[in-house]
Amino acid sequence: GIAGFGTHITLPDHAEIQVGSATGGDLKIFHNGHSRISDEGTGALLIQTNGSSIQLNKGTTENMLVATPDSSVDLYFDNALRLKTTDTGVNITDNLRVAGISTFVGNVNLLSDSAKFIAGAGGDLEIFHDGNDSGIRNNTGGLYLQNNGTIFIGDVGANEYSAKFHDNGATELYYDGSKKLETTNTGVTVTGTLAATAVTGD
Repeated sequence: GIAGFGTHITLPDHAEIQVGSATGGDLKIFHNGHSRISDEGTGALLIQTNGSSIQLNKGTTENMLVATPDSSVDLYFDNALRLKTTDTGVNITDNLRVAGISTFVGNVNLLSDSAKFIAGAGGDLEIFHDGNDSGIRNNTGGLYLQNNGTIFIGDVGANEYSAKFHDNGATELYYDGSKKLETTNTGVTVTGTLAATAVTGD
C-alpha cells in the first residue's frame, strides 16, 4: 500500500509501518483517524536520546513535557510550567490539589508566605503562615484535635508547656512552665492562689 516514495514514505489511512517479528509486527506506526505508535510485542517501548532533551510539544511553540537527561522532567499546562522534578523532590507552581492520599512520606513545603494548605471541597480547613504568625482556620463545622495519648501545647522541646490534655485523664494548665490547674476525677486541683470575683456553694 505504498502510494509514493522519495524523500518520504506516503501511506494511506490504516496502512501500517511494521517493525519486528515476521509474523506480527511488534511495533506499528499508522494513522486511522488518530496517529498512533503501537507497541504490540515483547519488552518495553523505549524513547531514548543522547541529545539535549525529549519533548512533547504543541506545534513548534508550546511545551507540554520536556525531559532533560541527568536533570528535570517538566510538565506544562497551556505552555505554563506546573511541575518540575528536582534532585530533592518536586517543585509545583501554584496549587496542588489531591483527591485522596493513602500513604505519604516526606515534606510538603509551601515556600511563599501566606501560601495555604487547604483541605475540603469548599476550602474548609486552612493551614498557613503569613510571614509573622502561623494559623489554623476552620471554616465549616467543628475543629477536632484527636489523639490516643497526650496532646501537648507549648515549647515541647524545652519541656515548657502551656497545657497538656491526657486521654482518659487530666487536663493541665500552666503558667510560664509551672502547673497551676489540673482536673481530677473528683474536681479541680489548683496550685497557688485561686482568685475569683464570686464563689457559690461549698
